[in-house]
Amino acid sequence: MDNLLIMLPLETQILFKNIVKKIVISSSDTLLSLGIILTLWTGSLGITAIIRAINKAYNVKKKRPYWRLKGLAIIFTIALALLMIIVLAMLVFGEIIGNNLFGLIGATNLFYHLWELMRIIIPFISMIIIFALLYKLSPTPEEGLNLKLSHTLPGAVFTTTGWIIASMVFSYYVNNFGKYSKTYGSLGGIIVLLIWLYITSIMIVLGGEINGAYATIINNTRVEDCKKDGEK
Repeated sequence: MDNLLIMLPLETQILFKNIVKKIVISSSDTLLSLGIILTLWTGSLGITAIIRAINKAYNVKKKRPYWRLKGLAIIFTIALALLMIIVLAMLVFGEIIGNNLFGLIGATNLFYHLWELMRIIIPFISMIIIFALLYKLSPTPEEGLNLKLSHTLPGAVFTTTGWIIASMVFSYYVNNFGKYSKTYGSLGGIIVLLIWLYITSIMIVLGGEINGAYATIINNTRVEDCKKDGEK
């Protein structure tokens, strides 16, 4: 648990540990099921707001039916949760996995160094793919919006890079300079978590704005090319 939460601020680590301990101690299937449902529903509310913000970035006026919007939000909530598990697992347990794997196949030092590099590349690429799919599927399909997956890569790369840097800087600040726990007591962990989630949402929305601007440039270029072809 300590290793999985190493990227988060200390107050947030304590908050997550207490939640997990309470779930383990209670060991109630009903409580666990309700907790998962409540977490998915609450998380989907934030993703719903992000999807709507991405639609605005693309200037999409058409709206989805509520049940489709909610279903898409829940799917991406689960996807982002799985992504966090993959990223943290690769960064934390990647060395152990590599040592066991290379011990079985008798790999050389070259393969070991390549694996150390892949421990960073795999999570990074996984985040780009998830964010690219988010930007690809979030806009409501409408006439004139021909959005390819490659068109969403600029925002996905920005969001991934920006989120990693922002999380590290925020974690360093809270752990070394922040006094949330002393000022707010047990609420400090919740406050820090909310701020971290807010930073995450800002990065995702900014990535959507970048993709929206990129899509506008592509559409304008297509219109100009069509005009030139017509003049010929």
